[in-house]
Amino acid sequence: MSKLAKVCAVFLPIGFVFSIVGGIIMSMNESPDFDVSTACESADTTMTYDDCYEGSDEADEMTGSNSFDRDEADAVVIDCTAASINLYSSPISYFIDPNGIDWDYLTMDCTDGTINVKYDEKGLSYSDGGTLDISVPDTCKKITICCNAGDIQISDFIGDDIDISVDCGDVTIRSAKIQNSCKVSNTLGSVRLYESDIKGLNADLVSGNIDIQHTYLSGYNALNVDVGDCDVTLNGYAGNYTVDAKVKVGELSCDYDLSENTYSDNKLDISVLAGNCSIYFNENE
Repeated sequence: MSKLAKVCAVFLPIGFVFSIVGGIIMSMNESPDFDVSTACESADTTMTYDDCYEGSDEADEMTGSNSFDRDEADAVVIDCTAASINLYSSPISYFIDPNGIDWDYLTMDCTDGTINVKYDEKGLSYSDGGTLDISVPDTCKKITICCNAGDIQISDFIGDDIDISVDCGDVTIRSAKIQNSCKVSNTLGSVRLYESDIKGLNADLVSGNIDIQHTYLSGYNALNVDVGDCDVTLNGYAGNYTVDAKVKVGELSCDYDLSENTYSDNKLDISVLAGNCSIYFNENE
């Protein structure tokens, strides 16, 4: 599918929200946390909210010797149609706290140390989806998220890899340390990185802005924007980076002469087709 077709597809109305089936769930004042450590008894089990409701007979039965050991989980894969996702690291066990989510469409399984979360309610638009608050322990080193419509926020995560693909929504990564690669693909929405230490950043946007502030980039990094602005403030001296920035239609500004680049292992390539690009260095951090 062409980039233009993808953008158009985002704006096409995709129907009305189906009537919420869970009348019992709607009657609750709030949805209880979903403890994944009790949900992952076997690799072949797909759990729904009814299976893992805290305090239910099913959940009580799954907290025995065969329950999933969260310390063995090193990855999380999230696939959803329309929902905002807030993910952060925590020393407590995995849990999901859903708001405005129809449990009938939320499933989960565990395979070879990977937690798989899927929310697959059809006919939802960007404004229709609820929110998934997801906590992962320190043992989790890789996050993969694929979302049709919704904002994604990742905070306080220390790991090896992040791979995010979004059709419509903003992506924000804050106070993260990524030691191998960080890939973000966004068709319609912005990407923001704040106060992070990232190795191998690759951000590819069709329509949206890139905003990177008080962040250190290492290794090879590439920022590509078709339509939108790119505003980058990096921690460290200009000599810590080799920067190659190109703007086809728009303005390029930098607080040092890019032609005087010295060789560095930390390379940043920036390409903006239509928009402005600014590059600055925070030498005090």
